[in-house]
Amino acid sequence: MLLRTLSLCLALTGMLSGAEPEIQPYPGRESKPIPESAKVSLQLGETSYLLGEPISVQFTLENVGTEAFTYEHGGDYRGTGFPVRYHFVVTDADGKIMPDLTQFTMFAGGIVAHPVLKPGEKHQEQLPLLLYVTIDHPGRYKVRVSHDFGWAATEPSKRLWAEATFEVTMPTPEEASALVDTACIRGVDTNIPATETRLLRHPVFLPALLARAQKGSKPAVHGIGGILTVDSTAALFTLAKHEDPEIVKLALDQLLARLPLITTGEYTTPVFHSWYQTSDPKQINSLSWDERFRPEALALGKQWLESDDVDLVNRGALVLTSLGRPEDMPVIHDALARETKSLQRPRKESGDNILNHPSAQDALIRAVDAIRSRGHRASADANMDVADSIILMRQLADKTVPKPEGDAWKARLVTSLESPCFTLCEEALNAVPDDIPSDCIPLVLRRMEDDDLGVVRSACTTAARTKNKDFATPALRILETSHHSWVIRAASDAAWACGARVDLWEVWAKRLAEKEMGHLAFDYLQKIIQEVEDKKTSGSGSNSNMTMDERFILRDRWVTFLSKHSKELANGRRFSIKDPDLLPLMLKPGSDDIIFDLSFKDGTQWPPQKQE
Repeated sequence: MLLRTLSLCLALTGMLSGAEPEIQPYPGRESKPIPESAKVSLQLGETSYLLGEPISVQFTLENVGTEAFTYEHGGDYRGTGFPVRYHFVVTDADGKIMPDLTQFTMFAGGIVAHPVLKPGEKHQEQLPLLLYVTIDHPGRYKVRVSHDFGWAATEPSKRLWAEATFEVTMPTPEEASALVDTACIRGVDTNIPATETRLLRHPVFLPALLARAQKGSKPAVHGIGGILTVDSTAALFTLAKHEDPEIVKLALDQLLARLPLITTGEYTTPVFHSWYQTSDPKQINSLSWDERFRPEALALGKQWLESDDVDLVNRGALVLTSLGRPEDMPVIHDALARETKSLQRPRKESGDNILNHPSAQDALIRAVDAIRSRGHRASADANMDVADSIILMRQLADKTVPKPEGDAWKARLVTSLESPCFTLCEEALNAVPDDIPSDCIPLVLRRMEDDDLGVVRSACTTAARTKNKDFATPALRILETSHHSWVIRAASDAAWACGARVDLWEVWAKRLAEKEMGHLAFDYLQKIIQEVEDKKTSGSGSNSNMTMDERFILRDRWVTFLSKHSKELANGRRFSIKDPDLLPLMLKPGSDDIIFDLSFKDGTQWPPQKQE
């Protein structure tokens, strides 16, 4: 192929025809006008590419003026490996816009930079075009690229866009096989959520990818996952029986993303969305799933539920979540019974995970909920085991399902609240009615003192739902002594919901001396402020940059303030930001540095930031 550089510089003026997509600046940033001396260009290494061949685009921002300007980039690459603030618009010869892949990409921000570009200097980035858009057929294409750079355009036509053209040709079977070989050799880059084989999205690559995958190539399995056809789904079912467990799991992950979507409340979602998946989940299902796969998928799912490998049990549960029907609940029950057979050690440390049940239990419980939504109903009887009880507790907690006839379910609820199985105990706490029966109150109180912090958190959550004043003092005691952030949050919510006010603020004020506790404390301490009570604020912030002495001084300020005004606060008084006594509570002792701040819906902040 010819090696030729295509370069097109576009000035700030609107040189592109047609309507421009709206490009938003980075969230939370104050945008600046676009510098008049900023120009952009786009360079491609070649004029023609094979379909599926990587296309690298070099985007250049250049200062062609006589004065320096500041631009912004970053904050958009974690979880993707490439910057998603770049906006690509690729059109074919008929003017059809190619599908945008970035709208379904999961990313987690990143570091934002604000460099200065001096006259004559350039900022350049290499961008993988096929990670931004899908090109699924040969032909002539035009690519246009833009970035906000932290600037605000006065109108869409003023936005900086660069463009270039290129051609895509269909590979022969031999060329397709060669592209597959090259992509598989380069392997899977775990830092970039699109191994090169996932660029081979056309069915022409399926035979070569399947042949490679059957020989144990993991990148080839990823590649098959990127081809959204029924034939590729059939190939994945073949690989799900591979002798290599790693190939099996990779194939399963691709299959799970293709299963029918599930509806929970007002949301319709896939049962599984892989971190590198860049296509619309609805499109994945509509293009690659066929109901003829249902029996085989269910059979495999039930088989995986019997595995000793927790990863396979999780995957089997996801299959039943999508495809399971009421008659399939027994296999979920049996898997849940095995998972809860052995008692787990109590979670007592501040770093222990108390948001999830152990092993594959969360996935199995999700399958229980899905099958219940399709008509399964549990009943209470004397011969229920732990798994039966968990299934019943999930049903009792579902407010859309009427309670079973009779009082047997109430007795089972009480028994479950006393269970040594943490999972069952937590699910029973979730099932306690908001209008809590009197015989459940002492059981919830005991669970607020449980050895397992997950149970304690669930008990606090239940206390908050019931708003029963009997739980206020125990919640405050938990708050005084706990060091697990999720228990602290749940205890605070419970104390507040059950009527604690001044006592709650006093506990939080005393904990201000603890490092890294300020942001949690201010979530509740700010409730003494009238503007917060009036819902005029949109958020708050905190700064932990204090020495130990400064933390103790700030703590004493809050304790003194609350002690002085305790009767007024108990009678409902709240203090306005105009009250001079409030400001010292928000600042670092001995300076004007802001420790706590409030953001208002009108865009202002209090205390106001110091002007440089």
